[in-house]
Amino acid sequence: MRNPSTSGRRYGRVSKLWLALPPILAVGAFVTTRLQGRTDSPVVIRPILNYQSRIGIDTSGYGVITSQVKSWPPNASLSEIADAWRTVFKDTLQKLDLQAKQGQGATQSSVPLLMTKAMLYHSEGKPLEAGKLLDEARELLKERDDEAAQLLYTIIYYQGISALRRGETENCIECRGESSCILPIAPSARHTKPDGSRKAIGYFTEYLQRFPYDMEVRWLLNIAHMTLGEYPEKVDPRYLVSLDRFLKSEFDLGKFRDVGHLVGVNRFNQAGGVVMEDFDDDGLLDLAVTSFDPTQPMSFYHNKGDGAFEDRSDSAGVSGQLGGLYCVQTDYNNDGRMDIFIPRGAWIANEMRPSLLRNDGGTFTDVTAEAGLLDPVNSNSATWADFDNDGWLDLFICCERQANRLYHNKRDGTFEEVSEKAGLHEFT
Repeated sequence: MRNPSTSGRRYGRVSKLWLALPPILAVGAFVTTRLQGRTDSPVVIRPILNYQSRIGIDTSGYGVITSQVKSWPPNASLSEIADAWRTVFKDTLQKLDLQAKQGQGATQSSVPLLMTKAMLYHSEGKPLEAGKLLDEARELLKERDDEAAQLLYTIIYYQGISALRRGETENCIECRGESSCILPIAPSARHTKPDGSRKAIGYFTEYLQRFPYDMEVRWLLNIAHMTLGEYPEKVDPRYLVSLDRFLKSEFDLGKFRDVGHLVGVNRFNQAGGVVMEDFDDDGLLDLAVTSFDPTQPMSFYHNKGDGAFEDRSDSAGVSGQLGGLYCVQTDYNNDGRMDIFIPRGAWIANEMRPSLLRNDGGTFTDVTAEAGLLDPVNSNSATWADFDNDGWLDLFICCERQANRLYHNKRDGTFEEVSEKAGLHEFT
């Protein structure tokens, strides 16, 4: 497993550099001379700059958010953890504004600060606001050759990302359809509000004219054209990426349609877990859904038997279960009903408590504490198996920052942590 404590991508290492506002090293200097026959004032001749390709930054803003969220104690409740996350955008924005005020007149701080603020707005799903901040940063670089050589094409790339995300927000999220965000993009999924993708095409093309071998930017350029129904005809041939391997399959596997919004499962969700299981023993598969977002409640959708689902999160007793990148079903007490386990703490610095939800026949009870599973960890996965062949399911928890955990099922509704006895305590 990847260790988030050492992962620059996961924790937005460059984002933290922006937030710290370090001095930017000069890579060029103004050359001054005097026009022949004039002695009144020097004339600044702008040099030909040695532009650098884009810096690998976390454009999502995830690194900024996770680096600034307030810590919580190991025994914090889910609601206490959620409170810390609910204020992080506002608190960080105020901190950046204060830094800007204190640094007025500092010529080498404002551009990285504006980029950090753009990251922050992206984390809130506000690409239009982020794009305006990047426009402002780019304007400042017109008079700053040293910073421009280092950062201009990073900003151009980021402008393209912001524009593309704007197009996605305005067309795929706010106007969800059966084919949204599924490759190859169907005619029904083409953007009816084209401004975002149109601007993205301009920015990505501008970037590729300087750095034509950046395959990520070439791919994003092709995607932007696809959203407007212009692929491949209007893609610059120099940057065209073929989709033949996807469009010309050896076997016809058919196509999937996104029908969630038609059947009552229209949940706005970050990355999370999902279990499809018959939780109430009526012969129909229900849905349990979690979210990485520590402020978002779990949802339970009851299968109505007519092709649609009903949201019964409150009556099922799961609306107080916040966060969880992953969830998994299990019958830990051998009563024939499928229970749910939710590990937490993935991709963040602070550990979080997991949850074991006992199925009482379509409703759930949090039995984590009485089962002996309340220890907080940073986990992205877990699995249940009868490792000692005693007929009862045991629990293995994958941890990112701690030793992995193995819990032996004691057959009385409780568990004993036995990773050291099993020789697993040194593995992370």
